[in-house]
Amino acid sequence: MGKNINDNTKISGNITVEEWKNLRTILLKNMKELPLQEWNAAFDIFYSRIQTRFLNPITSILEKDLMQGEGFTVVAIQCILIEFLEAFYQGKIYTVKRDNLWLYEYRSSRQLFKDFLLGHAPFNEQFSEKLAANFYSHIRCGLLHEAQTKETSKIRARSSSNLVKELDKGNMIIYRTNFQEALICFIENYKNELLVNMKRRQNFIRKMDDLCGIEHVLYFAYGSNLKFSRLLKRFGEGHDSPKIHNSFIGHLVDYEFKFNKKGKDGTSKANILKKEDSTVWGVCYEIDKNALSLLDRYEGGYSQVVVTIEDAEGNKTRAITYISESVFSDVVAPSVGYFEIVVAGAKEQDLPQSYIDEICKEIDMDTLQ
Repeated sequence: MGKNINDNTKISGNITVEEWKNLRTILLKNMKELPLQEWNAAFDIFYSRIQTRFLNPITSILEKDLMQGEGFTVVAIQCILIEFLEAFYQGKIYTVKRDNLWLYEYRSSRQLFKDFLLGHAPFNEQFSEKLAANFYSHIRCGLLHEAQTKETSKIRARSSSNLVKELDKGNMIIYRTNFQEALICFIENYKNELLVNMKRRQNFIRKMDDLCGIEHVLYFAYGSNLKFSRLLKRFGEGHDSPKIHNSFIGHLVDYEFKFNKKGKDGTSKANILKKEDSTVWGVCYEIDKNALSLLDRYEGGYSQVVVTIEDAEGNKTRAITYISESVFSDVVAPSVGYFEIVVAGAKEQDLPQSYIDEICKEIDMDTLQ
């Protein structure tokens, strides 16, 4: 994240950042229509990158068949590739930050390796929970940190059918040629899933964007921007317009919703204030970071604030929201039109009905302007 990458930078073969930006515009405009030609082109960019950087070097080593210890190099490259593949599958982006992470960031690759080995064929047919954990520590960490496997774990050339053979005390033999064939199988399966699965496509774009220096952020909307069509209109359309990639319901603890922000028209607008034991519900939109400059134009009198949002599964993530200190000292009602947009957006996003009722109780309906 935060990389300054020129549009002429080549990201895969002769494909440049600019060419990816042109393709992503088409993909994002047609996410639900499934443009197979364009998604095949996107996968080709991905495949060319891993082929030239990982698959071809491994093939060159395997074809020599020297049997002189080159398995260490092969499996080390395979370990790098596993993290890259699973990160693309999940849409995860590596960071060195220790806390306050975006939902799609990760600091340790341990879980990615376990997810890969236990979650995908043909690996999940031969790896147990224990073997997957020990593969990370005995093989991956051993090779990448100390250039050796740990304890009695070993690397061998090939087996008649096995990827891995379990030894005593959680150690193992990895068959690097069989492992390579399994990786090729995964890549083929991933392509097939990418062409039909919305989540995989969203994750793919996030990762490819990261490679190209296009940052994403999470924006927490709790007021009129709950209405998706309103937010989309504010972002505008066209080749250079920022995109909305994903959204999910979330809540912000120890804040309360209020209609108290001073509007230019003399009516109140939505706002949130710190208050213990209160909760604000809203929607987290995953957007291009450059969209925030457009939001700033509409959110006059508000300031960007980083908050911690919790999703339905209990996952916590940093998000950017807008809070105002320019508030009415007395109760001032919002306009009828504005109030209806906020409530309609909350219903459209399927926020808890009890919370919507609280918003409605926030004001005296007879005072709407």
